[in-house]
Amino acid sequence: MMPPFPEVRHYAEGAWRLARGDAGGMGHFDCTVDGYWRSFWAAFYVLPAYALLVADQHARAHRDNGFLSIVVGEGLVYVLGWLVMPVLAIFLTRFFGLQRHYVPLIVALNWASLVQIGILLVPLALGVLLAPSLAALLMLLASGAVLVYKTFVARVALDTTIGTAASFIAAELVIMLMVTGWLYGVFFD
Repeated sequence: MMPPFPEVRHYAEGAWRLARGDAGGMGHFDCTVDGYWRSFWAAFYVLPAYALLVADQHARAHRDNGFLSIVVGEGLVYVLGWLVMPVLAIFLTRFFGLQRHYVPLIVALNWASLVQIGILLVPLALGVLLAPSLAALLMLLASGAVLVYKTFVARVALDTTIGTAASFIAAELVIMLMVTGWLYGVFFD
C-alpha cells in the first residue's frame, strides 16, 4: 500500500537531514521489512522528475528514436536502477559481514532518491538560462554531489567506514553504467 503523504514527508525529512550530513536522519525511516517494501514507493514519487531529465537528455542529444523506443528503453533503465542495488547489496552485505544493515541501507537509499532527484533538477532548471557547456558542467557537478550523498547515506545506514560504503556505491555505478550502455545500444543506436 502506498504510504500516505505525511509519512512520505517524514521520510523526505530524514533524507534531507542526511543530505545535510546529519546521521540522525536515519531515525526518520521505517527500517522494518514492511518499511523496506514501502520504500520502493519512492520510485513513484521520483518518476515524473526522472522523465523530465530523460526528455532533456534525449532532446540535447538530438535523438530521434521514436517515442515508444525511448519510453521502453528508459523505462527498463529506470526499473533496473531500482533493482540493481537491492540485489547487489545482498551479496555485498554478506561479503562485508554487514547483513543486519541490509534493510536500513535499501530503505535509506530509496528515500534518499527524493533528495537526489532534486539535486539533479537544479542544473536542468538552470540549463534553460545557461550555455549548453555550462549546463553540462553543472549536471556533472550535481551528479558528483549525488554520488557523495549516496556514499554518506550508505556509510550511515551500514554503520561502516567510508571506504566500504564507497565500494557499494561504486559497484552499483559500474553495474548501472554497463546495463545502461547495453540498453542504449539496443534501443538508441
